Amino acid sequence: MANELMIELPKQNALQVFAEQGGIDPYIEKIRKEALSLVPDISTKKGRADIASMAARVARSKTYLEDAGKQLCDQERAKIDLTLSAVMASRKIIKQQLDDLRDEVRKPLTDWENAETERKGKIETRIEAMKRLPEIGSDAAAIEKHLKRLERTEIDESFGEYTAEAAIARTHAIRECQERLDAQIKIENDLKELEQLRIKQADLETQKAQAEANAKIAEANRIADEAILRENLAKQQAIDKANAEKAAKEKAEAEENARIADAEYRQRVIEETIQSFVANGFKQHIAFAIVELIELGIVKNLFIKF
Repeated sequence: MANELMIELPKQNALQVFAEQGGIDPYIEKIRKEALSLVPDISTKKGRADIASMAARVARSKTYLEDAGKQLCDQERAKIDLTLSAVMASRKIIKQQLDDLRDEVRKPLTDWENAETERKGKIETRIEAMKRLPEIGSDAAAIEKHLKRLERTEIDESFGEYTAEAAIARTHAIRECQERLDAQIKIENDLKELEQLRIKQADLETQKAQAEANAKIAEANRIADEAILRENLAKQQAIDKANAEKAAKEKAEAEENARIADAEYRQRVIEETIQSFVANGFKQHIAFAIVELIELGIVKNLFIKF
């Protein structure tokens, strides 16, 4: 049926149809009337096929008329320039009006096809969104958020003929997302443990360094204290030595003074004793000799009391 023509030009006066103003209009109108007589039904496969068939017949009829006009142009070009112009104008009218008519007749099907394309595109986009997992290296929080979004996604009648594919994609995506989440959680836990070990090691190294620094400070303080102690001891020893020397000197001076004083005292006692003998009638030299004998202990039972 799609190959059947909707009109047929009279062989005897085909030139007249194209050449006369408005001569082609009845044929276009006949095509239009028959094309628009179809009640479009896009709800069934047969209805959509009928629309496509009718649009094809319009296009074929257009081609038939255009070819017929072209043949007439070729035949009459040398004879009638005015007729050629009229035929070309008619061809233009045929092309313009029947293209428009074809598009008008096919519009319900075209609109339906566009809507179907858009509908399927949206469904495919939804399915691709389910398949598209977070990038490798995403943290566990991002992966878990995507997993929960997948689990909340319901596979209902809105997926139409893609329902089975959507269900499979959702199941695979959930499984893969869960596996990736488990792996990422392990990685993050391992990293936390490594970080804790690093911090602990850093603390130990810090403590060790602090202990070493404290030990060095303590050793330096000990050395400084020993130096101060040695210095103080040396100073004290010098002071003690000086005091001892001073005390020894003072003692020696005191002993010397005492000796001198004793000697002077003894000499004074001796002189007084000699003078006592002289006062009692002894000669000076005899008194001196007697006192000397007494002092030396030669005369028994006599002594000088100092």
